[in-house]
Amino acid sequence: MKKIIIGFSGKAEAGKTTAANAFLEKLASRDLYDGIVPLAKKMKEQARYLGWNGEKDEKGRRFLQEVSWPIKHYLGEDIYAKWVLEDANRSYLNVILVDDVRMLAEVNYFKSLPKDEYEFVLVRIERPDHVSKLTPEQLADVSETQLDDYDFDYRVVNDGTIEELGDKLSEILTPRVIEVIRSY
Repeated sequence: MKKIIIGFSGKAEAGKTTAANAFLEKLASRDLYDGIVPLAKKMKEQARYLGWNGEKDEKGRRFLQEVSWPIKHYLGEDIYAKWVLEDANRSYLNVILVDDVRMLAEVNYFKSLPKDEYEFVLVRIERPDHVSKLTPEQLADVSETQLDDYDFDYRVVNDGTIEELGDKLSEILTPRVIEVIRSY
């Protein structure tokens, strides 16, 4: 069966994981084998091993931003995307929601997958008027800025309730998911 990968991108605290969960809730009634596979899962596991306490406070977020670069330098900038796909394929998911796409290398990896096996859709979650808790240095980090000018498949404004966010996503993404699943 052809798989669809839906990536959620956006600034810190924009609601990427909330959006993925809200859309997953909408898909629940469709009898699809779907799930969220976070890009940062392995990075967070590595960070915990190195002493990160699991908090995304100022110190913790800076640590997370810095810990991934040596790994990416050694194994390739798309390594976390590759690990996501390995996890998803082991789970036999056909709708793969990736709730934290932040880097161009990750997007390019997902877009490079065989078109007869995978379709990749990238959604930008925007949260207007949100005041971030990140420091100016953290806001300027490449993980927060690299996709700012990217031409996303969809842009969704997160300015209401979680239910409303799920409805917005369902309206644009459910037809695409069904089309991909049925096309195979």
